[in-house]
Amino acid sequence: SSLLQQRRAGVLLHPTRAAVLARLREPRSATEVARQLGLPAPRVNHHFGQLRQAGLIRRAGSRKVRNLTETLYQAIARTYVIAESLTPGGDDAEHSLALMDFCRDENIALISDEI
Repeated sequence: SSLLQQRRAGVLLHPTRAAVLARLREPRSATEVARQLGLPAPRVNHHFGQLRQAGLIRRAGSRKVRNLTETLYQAIARTYVIAESLTPGGDDAEHSLALMDFCRDENIALISDEI
């Protein structure tokens, strides 16, 4: 549905979630990703939840770390394609350039849905 596509685009275009997703090309735990990004684990766990709800990551196993079991997650794809019409606001050139740079850096392809 269009609403689901808009939600996924919004989740994907958040800078922290895109950085998390980029590190999930291989199975990793939220703790591992938090350490790699230098962010607090609760913040990264929140972004994992958003990515799971949007269907952009999947459970990829678990592993024992000391006396804890960590759940591993992996991105469902290496590259994502988003129609420009699903991107948030900003018709100005500066916003468009910033969005294109962000998408290039995070392996997100923007496609125009104009004819």
